[in-house]
Amino acid sequence: AHAQNDALYFASYAHLAIHEDMLRDRRRTLAYLQAVEAQRARIGGAVVLDVGAGVGVLSVFCARAGARKVYAVEASGVALHAVAVVRANRLADVVEVRQCRVEDLSLPEKVDVIISEWMGHFLVYENMFSSVIHARDKFLKEDGIMLPSHACMFLSACTQMETYLNRVAFWTHQYGIDFSPLIPHAVKSWFEQAQTETVPPQNLITFATPMHFINCYTASAGTYAEICSKFDLKAHGKARLTGFASWFDVFFGAGRDVNSLAELKASGALTLSTSPDCGDTHWRHTVFYLDVPIDVEQDDTISGSIVASRQRDNPRFFNATVAGSVDPAAVKFSKTFRVE
Repeated sequence: AHAQNDALYFASYAHLAIHEDMLRDRRRTLAYLQAVEAQRARIGGAVVLDVGAGVGVLSVFCARAGARKVYAVEASGVALHAVAVVRANRLADVVEVRQCRVEDLSLPEKVDVIISEWMGHFLVYENMFSSVIHARDKFLKEDGIMLPSHACMFLSACTQMETYLNRVAFWTHQYGIDFSPLIPHAVKSWFEQAQTETVPPQNLITFATPMHFINCYTASAGTYAEICSKFDLKAHGKARLTGFASWFDVFFGAGRDVNSLAELKASGALTLSTSPDCGDTHWRHTVFYLDVPIDVEQDDTISGSIVASRQRDNPRFFNATVAGSVDPAAVKFSKTFRVE
């Protein structure tokens, strides 16, 4: 079953449309270019491994930064397009495209740099980071660098009433027929899966809290096989709590001994943020909708936990349970979502 899931996953990346979507995300792509330029002294004359190279944009960036050799590894059929891009940019003497899973890769040498755009929606969706970990443990020199070096997930309470009401309103009356008895079932059906959508910053009703921290130098596959985080949020004002929004930041250039968000901020590491406050990206945001919105007042406490674990049948997908209460009203909530 896992082999079939992998085949479907790689097939989805064989179409250029998804790569166009990523390339059109200028904040994403320019952040990687800036990160490569900032590491030019390390990349110059170095051997680079690009995990999940796609059409080869990061490999080209590294070659132009002076890398001696770039191994561009791409398991999907888009690897053939990467070969064409490399040739068109006259970099075939530096960039070598390998069409295979990185788990099946063999190289004649260790590498100085691993670069990868491995992040999925909800950061860990698609489980690509496990391939990056495999590449790190097998190919990276002891003094090598990881790009990105760290990542952190965040969570905030939100009000997305427009989206919620659009789902409800459809099931009131259609063609003169009263469908309102179906509203609870429609809401449950639609929102049992975490939604990928844009959350305007004004729809965040609390400050964000860090949810999960990853050091790419030391993380193991178990680091994110199950994510458990407690939250204790305070409402900015009166609002209708429709659920919770999650996003992530990744960081470039921080050392392997940096193990907290505070240390990361102090290090001055280059940051690519997908926060609602920083503008839209192709990742957008992951929203966990409650079945029924909860009225909150200013300074109400929204506390609880989120537990996300890989699905047994398909480890590229996750299940997430959000549970807690709004106090002092003591209104409880608990719901399990699919992240897929």
